[in-house]
Amino acid sequence: MGVSIGCSMVWDVLWKMGWRSLPGKRLWTEIERLSRSWASRLLVNEQDALLLPIILPLIIYPTIISAACVYIQYAVLKGVWSYGLMLLFHVLRMGPYFRFFAHAATLIHKEGHFRRGLFKVRFLNRILEWYVGFFYGHVPESYRVNHVKLHHRFDNQYDDVTTTLPFDRSDPVNFVYYLGEFVLYWTGISCVAHFLRRRDTANAVQVGVGMAWYYCLGLGLVALDWRFGLGYYFLPHFETMVYLSAMNYVWHAFVDPNDPNNEYISSLTVLNGQYPVLNEDYHVVHHLHPSMHWTEMNKEYERTTDEYAKNQATMFSDTHEFELFAWLVTRRFDLLAAHFVDLNGKLTYDDKLALIMHRLQPVPPPTGHTLTWRG
Repeated sequence: MGVSIGCSMVWDVLWKMGWRSLPGKRLWTEIERLSRSWASRLLVNEQDALLLPIILPLIIYPTIISAACVYIQYAVLKGVWSYGLMLLFHVLRMGPYFRFFAHAATLIHKEGHFRRGLFKVRFLNRILEWYVGFFYGHVPESYRVNHVKLHHRFDNQYDDVTTTLPFDRSDPVNFVYYLGEFVLYWTGISCVAHFLRRRDTANAVQVGVGMAWYYCLGLGLVALDWRFGLGYYFLPHFETMVYLSAMNYVWHAFVDPNDPNNEYISSLTVLNGQYPVLNEDYHVVHHLHPSMHWTEMNKEYERTTDEYAKNQATMFSDTHEFELFAWLVTRRFDLLAAHFVDLNGKLTYDDKLALIMHRLQPVPPPTGHTLTWRG
């Protein structure tokens, strides 16, 4: 994973140079034109036109590189195992600065919230979750059921199986504990347990079906060649657990212990984000309005800025979530304070630092609370 990160960063420099060049700009202009012309024929919402040049490559590209690696590994190398080929596969799969991974995860997330689906052509709907997701470590039905009906229903409170509340987020060791919780969520285990405890058999079965498809396919690949099954199929699954647990951890790392239900505080907002992906930086808007179209989220933030100021919202600028996570687990609270946004303009640097430390403290469960997957 570390080598893959390094390679992806180098690739990103070349990637940006290519798209910023005159031929790159002309190519993107033509791609935008074609996308808009096809949007009315393919998409339910024409505002999603710019998703076409992301979705279509995500369907085709992983298929091609996977098939090429299978051919080289077993037809050319005659089964002599190549770790270099496996590394190349993961670098190509993740993309420059993880762009392909980030867009895949974000689009699967969006697809989980779009009840009508993205496409007018019915068989294309859910193709991200039920096809692209297998290349990027996503268990089918996770977002449509677990994310929507668990995470968004309980909004990081104690009945949410991915809650950050019990953890001291100022202590890096606590992320290791949280990762264990997220693994149980991402595999579906804690979600099925949650639904069964509530006698919600329908959702438990739906999650179980997705788990069965994902893990039976993986075990089949392991049976054929354990190195291939682990290196090409289950490693992306593990990577995704790590990366998305870090994302969810930092998205809900800052909570006021005296007001844990305050969405403006307990969810993150990043202004002038350095890694913008379909307006995911407006996480408060997403939790307040889960079904809001991604193109409207920045407008909703601008419309309700006064509420953010009134609630002294958790906001940072000129950064991105992975950088915030890195500062959090390396205890660079000084950098967090330096990038904290005070819309009221009243907080000093020391005030910001004290506020951040206050919001990183664990929140005890409500008195008598027992309704959690932990039992």
